[in-house]
Amino acid sequence: MPWDAATKQFAHPSGVIVLTPEGRLARYLFGIEYEYPFDRGATLAADDRLHCFVDRHLAPGYIGWIVAGVTGLQVGLARRASAGTWKPDEAVSAFLRKIAPVIDLIGRRPASVRAGLIPCGGVVRPAAARRVLLVGDAAGIVSPVTAGGIHTALKHGLAAGHAIADYLNGRCDDPSQWFTQSYPRYRLKRLLRFAFDHFQSDLLFDLLLSTRAMRAAAGIIYFHHKGAFDAEAAAEPAVDVAAPSARVP
Repeated sequence: MPWDAATKQFAHPSGVIVLTPEGRLARYLFGIEYEYPFDRGATLAADDRLHCFVDRHLAPGYIGWIVAGVTGLQVGLARRASAGTWKPDEAVSAFLRKIAPVIDLIGRRPASVRAGLIPCGGVVRPAAARRVLLVGDAAGIVSPVTAGGIHTALKHGLAAGHAIADYLNGRCDDPSQWFTQSYPRYRLKRLLRFAFDHFQSDLLFDLLLSTRAMRAAAGIIYFHHKGAFDAEAAAEPAVDVAAPSARVP
């Protein structure tokens, strides 16, 4: 993905995914994650928790984390993507030194490394064109605050599949003309993203995380139950926009 020096943002090679709701090229987080297999001795004492680390130098705009996955420990961090001299491997090495009091992984070789860009600027524009419909990460349907988008990708992906099937069977108009109206706008979360990008303070977060209210809020943000296949979600319509009836030529 090339860097656009004029706008100081990443440019996407496709002509479909171009702009955020403000009409700018989409903003991204760059994430990298190492996985250390359990069968090689990588263990975490509190393996039933998601361990998050706030560090404005190692992970500006986001966090570092440790979580016990299915086959191993997943250790990673993400930060605002930029054209600077940030080197992911060096950043992870510094992060491993920082978390050594929690778990010492220094010198261990990861079994796998994953990395990529995560859109965090809101739904892109346009998110659809004739016979083209973007969903999930491709459409920017990712929380600007947490960078989470699995449940929304499932929800809108399932609904998009039904809409396309209805269109092919002549029961509704081309979904590219109306389906994206159901996409979330993330107005409040984009405001929070702006605040986090410009006013991130490790000291403030340390003080807030010691309060019961902040810990409860963090639990709601990171562990809410809004999956597309939850019992409550299954009883609700997948999207809240009506499909226009197909026109008879």
